[in-house]
Amino acid sequence: MRCPMCQLESAAPVLKVGAGDYCACPQCGGLYLDPYPARQTNAVFEGDAGAAEQQALEVARRGYFLRHLIRIEKHVGRTVQNWRLMEIGCGSGVLLQTAIARGWQADALEMSPELAAIARRINPTAKITVADVVDHTTGAAEYDAVMALDVLEHVLDPGLMLRNCCSLLKPGGLLLLQTPNTASLRFRTQGAAWEMMDPDQHINLFSQRGLEMLLENSCFEVVTLSTVSGSGMEVGAARAAAAVKQWVLDRGKLGNALCVLARRRV
Repeated sequence: MRCPMCQLESAAPVLKVGAGDYCACPQCGGLYLDPYPARQTNAVFEGDAGAAEQQALEVARRGYFLRHLIRIEKHVGRTVQNWRLMEIGCGSGVLLQTAIARGWQADALEMSPELAAIARRINPTAKITVADVVDHTTGAAEYDAVMALDVLEHVLDPGLMLRNCCSLLKPGGLLLLQTPNTASLRFRTQGAAWEMMDPDQHINLFSQRGLEMLLENSCFEVVTLSTVSGSGMEVGAARAAAAVKQWVLDRGKLGNALCVLARRRV
């Protein structure tokens, strides 16, 4: 099959990972499930127990969400008052809550009905739609920024997701996304034991080259691309140590995840 990321035909070697296998694309360096699933699963985030666990995780990562918002705001170039944000996969709405407190008008898409219900309770001014981004383009060209943190690896058609993100943005609008990095030090040293190789959730895992190619083919130009590491839950001295580690790993783009800020071409 064609690589879902770079769209090139290739004879990809297979990496065995428990109940599922990944093909490694020799063209772009990405990994994708083999056999490729007919539908994506969101089961880990559904039900009351799954939603409660996800909410607790997001509350602990509030500082991580704030750092990503600041990353966008630095490139907006002026006050964010009345600027509009769409979050893809908002979970329990902690990032939305943080954005609204900073002056953003924020809406979201979320596949889990249970998580969407929590997000609506804490963000009554936000329009939160239960939907998959690959099927949803309502609000076309209305948003100044789209955020999709730890989402791209879950979707069956990452190219379609990015094209729909593009359609949600005003010309010149910003996309911030984060997704696991197949050139990371962890993958290089752990191989099939890398925790991001999770066949129950992660369908496609990207290299820098594959992600840049997909963005280029989806109406985006890359503004910044870096790698990030850590859980996002570190505080105090642990946060300072994590920041140093992240800086060192990013020199060689070896962090555990890719974080890219891209602009919709006018």
